[in-house]
Amino acid sequence: MSRPARSGGAASGGGGGDASGFLRAVGVTREYRDGERTLRVLKGIDLCISRGEVVAVVGPSGAGKSTLLHILGALDRPTGGQVLLDDVSVYSLPDRARARMRCERVGFVFQMYHLMPEFSALENVMLPAMVDSGARAAARAGACGRRAGALLTDVGLAERSHHRPSTLSGGEQQRVAIARALMNNPEVLIADEPTGNLDEVAGAEVLSILWRLNEGSGQTIILATHDRELAELADRVVVLQDGAVTGERAGGSASERRGYVNT
Repeated sequence: MSRPARSGGAASGGGGGDASGFLRAVGVTREYRDGERTLRVLKGIDLCISRGEVVAVVGPSGAGKSTLLHILGALDRPTGGQVLLDDVSVYSLPDRARARMRCERVGFVFQMYHLMPEFSALENVMLPAMVDSGARAAARAGACGRRAGALLTDVGLAERSHHRPSTLSGGEQQRVAIARALMNNPEVLIADEPTGNLDEVAGAEVLSILWRLNEGSGQTIILATHDRELAELADRVVVLQDGAVTGERAGGSASERRGYVNT
């Protein structure tokens, strides 16, 4: 899972992270039409994420957590405002350029796993690196398979690599999803309720993997969660209420996460 350490480091907590953070939301809004009504899901979100930072977004169901994560990760277009990655306006990019940026620089872990049922664990992990077609994809297949196998080993699933999702437990499926999210060595990992469908033991295994990623390689992680204990282990906790940021606070520390991994 290792990657060369990135400059910048985590913010010390509070204050919205580094004001020149490498990932920023500036005045982000998101609205949906429901017949004659306009639903305002996000209401002017400003947020800075620093390299190497772990940020937890918390709030009640319907607060807009998933929508915010999807917009930060270039999965959903905001109605207004900007998202900037290294000062490049993500939603000003042409569709193909934005899709490539998302594939190469952002990894996603979803609550519902979203694995392809007809593919093995190994094939699911390889998918993000196989977006090219034809001869170039074929030439890369061997290297992709080796990296996917190494990632499955890292998450403790080397012996399950040829199993399909239907034969894996929920915790195992989520570990496959984490390996898939890391396939292209992303700069930021976005996790939407990564333990929401897991029991306590499986959830702890998933969290240990996430904390090891941050500790070992400075992986930037943004996660949405209802789990207060999980949130308090992040560097920073952002509170979302009714589509607006209503507060931020310092969370835990790298040493506390290290203690969690070692328990």
